Amino acid sequence: STAATYIIGNKGSALAVGLLDGTTVGEYKIFTNKGAGAMTVTPTNFAQGTSFALAQFDGCTCIWDGTNWYLVGNQGEVTLA
Repeated sequence: STAATYIIGNKGSALAVGLLDGTTVGEYKIFTNKGAGAMTVTPTNFAQGTSFALAQFDGCTCIWDGTNWYLVGNQGEVTLA
């Protein structure tokens, strides 16, 4: 949902999540993954690559600068691709 700030992954197998461009500079999203399957997030525009993956019990924050999403904080092991 473009209206949601907090996105929770909770799946036993791999989970693919798309992240559309933000609508307001400074908009942020918080991701957590409760499920055993890796949660791979693919932003439409991502400054640091094409996607990032969260293992079970990991979390991170992204912020929109008007052009790209930036991964600005994480807890655990986030894998960039």
